[in-house]
Amino acid sequence: MCYNKTQPVRVKIQNRFQEEKMKRNMTAAILLLLALAVPAAVGAETRYVDTAARDASLRSEPNTEAEETASIPDGTAVEVLENNGIWAKVQAGSETGWIRTRYLSDKEPEEAAETAAEQDEESLLDLDYSSFVLADPYYTHVQAGYTGGFVNLRWAPSKVAAVQHRINDGGEIVVLAEGDEWDQVMDDETGYVGFLQKQFVVPQASEAVAP
Repeated sequence: MCYNKTQPVRVKIQNRFQEEKMKRNMTAAILLLLALAVPAAVGAETRYVDTAARDASLRSEPNTEAEETASIPDGTAVEVLENNGIWAKVQAGSETGWIRTRYLSDKEPEEAAETAAEQDEESLLDLDYSSFVLADPYYTHVQAGYTGGFVNLRWAPSKVAAVQHRINDGGEIVVLAEGDEWDQVMDDETGYVGFLQKQFVVPQASEAVAP
């Protein structure tokens, strides 16, 4: 029988090739498992709270039973730190917590407000203002609900009304008329007049406006 001297060498090369291939496949599988097990980290992406009808709850943990640490107004810009697909860890001003991803949008609030205002223009014209009572104008300030936040001054007492201006937490305002859920106010710094939700207006007057 003729003996082929190259056969053992060929077998060794084939075996080594198979071993290297198995190592690469195992490494790829481990990396894939690690990627699936760890929530996706994002590079500080800016998103905007988009709730239309109400403020969004910022929670201490990514579940609905967790403590609500802050209330974030519609339109607030937040920095996304983590995202697991259902919940996102965000930073809003000095507050950090978890918010449902369905309440975040990459659309800037001015564009969203214009779209909502166009869609609901007719319904806003039919709003009932009978609950508003003219106030003796007085100075007070806004409370945004979280440090470093702001509130939206809207042209009508509705969350779908366009935002005219944003007033920073602690900003001074003059209350002109009071309603059940909204107050008509003037921003003392810019002179803008519009409506703020009552929950963001400090009720105690600091001083009366001089006649």
